[in-house]
Amino acid sequence: MQNRNRDNRARSDFQQKQYPGISPKNYFDKDGDIVVDLFSDKADSIAQSFYKTKVSQIRKFYDEVLRIKMKIFLSNDKKREFKKQLPYIKMILAKAAYSSKRKNIDKNFKEFLDRNIGEIKELKEFEIFCDLFESVVAYSKQYLKD
Repeated sequence: MQNRNRDNRARSDFQQKQYPGISPKNYFDKDGDIVVDLFSDKADSIAQSFYKTKVSQIRKFYDEVLRIKMKIFLSNDKKREFKKQLPYIKMILAKAAYSSKRKNIDKNFKEFLDRNIGEIKELKEFEIFCDLFESVVAYSKQYLKD
């Protein structure tokens, strides 16, 4: 019984978290290298903020990002293909707005997509976003139900 109360307290603490505001401008340190804890601590913090979104909804958006990533990385000219796919990457924002309005995703997950996808301008940023999103999906499994 004591463990159950501790779990409930931990879950309610976790539900109070806000989206930590990570976006492409936070991906790099002052030397231009990827921030060391981006795919660990920061991804974990992001995942904890999605307390009202089901893992299946997060996975749906992640699968869409992966589909686009595969098109780019299977291309002979990745930079050109990225430019061709950028409108479809941005279209994910419209899908997120629709899902948010239907209450399928919470405001923190929508903000994650808005901030990250909304600020992507270069292939390198998209690549890092894909890796960040992969880490977030992995961490979300321990916090969210489906």
